[in-house]
Amino acid sequence: MNARRPAIIITFGSLMLTIWYVNFPPNLQRQCEDCGTETASPIPSNAVEPNQYTFKDLDKLLCSREVEPSNETLRPCPKHGIATMIPGGRTGNQMWEYSAIWFVAKETGRQPYIPTCVKLALEGIFEGMSLPSLQAIGHCPFDQSSSVDSMEQLVLPHQSIIVPAFSFERRLAIPHLGEVVREFQFKKPLRDKAQEDLREIAADLLPSATPTFIGVHVRRGDYGAFLKRKWNATMVTATFFRKSMNYYRAKFSNCLFIYISDDPLWCFQHFGNLSDVFVTSLNSRRTPAEDLALMAACNHTIFDYGTFGEWGSILAGGLAIFNNRDQNINPHLPNWIIME
Repeated sequence: MNARRPAIIITFGSLMLTIWYVNFPPNLQRQCEDCGTETASPIPSNAVEPNQYTFKDLDKLLCSREVEPSNETLRPCPKHGIATMIPGGRTGNQMWEYSAIWFVAKETGRQPYIPTCVKLALEGIFEGMSLPSLQAIGHCPFDQSSSVDSMEQLVLPHQSIIVPAFSFERRLAIPHLGEVVREFQFKKPLRDKAQEDLREIAADLLPSATPTFIGVHVRRGDYGAFLKRKWNATMVTATFFRKSMNYYRAKFSNCLFIYISDDPLWCFQHFGNLSDVFVTSLNSRRTPAEDLALMAACNHTIFDYGTFGEWGSILAGGLAIFNNRDQNINPHLPNWIIME
């Protein structure tokens, strides 16, 4: 790692979301690639004195609500600043938030603490996660006036860093990605169901051979409006997926393509007639956690865009074919292939 700390890219919009020493309006809008448009939490301009403010108050502020008590073990109050992040988005974004806090803590020597709402959401999917939530130090005083929103602003040991929502440049976490991936171990029921699903699909589509499973994540729904608004781009067509499948068919034998999507009917209309394609959620309801575990259990992956597909591919390992239409993903991982 270079001596110079890498910067966290912060747009003007993200900067306006960050710390309560900025006076910003109560209905400020924020955007992310996986969640459309959300309303940011209003930060009170009349915050209490530092010695009256606690990390529990910070936790409530970051999560936009009073969070439920967790089983978090109380920890001694931090002697120096901490690293945390303003949450936003769904599962894929939450996993990058966890990774961002891990990375920033490694780079700055701060203690990492996860907003409790993020920790509880991820603990519903993964087991043995090591980073504590802010509830662990909820009883401790917090000086909000000493917080900054980028690593380059850190000067004094007591300063905390609160990374703005949706602002972390994900390629910066790649040197630590192997460590972070070990944090995302699926709970046993999810692992077992994913393996059972693969066995049933193979028995139905390819009973007499050993299959090569290709998880395919198709993000549609509200993402089209985001692409248009953010990049003046449109969603990929079926051609992208056909080219990607043909690449795998030429490289591996006995491929089975498992389509995971928020629009399974679109997938079935375009690919349901193919003998090596199975579309999940077409006739049954599945949870995002089940879909992510299934994609991660595959040998290789295809995804168009979005953090959910990114993490499905990262956890699966193997080759990953993706589209760079949202201009947000750089091919810094080995065995990742851009397909137009």
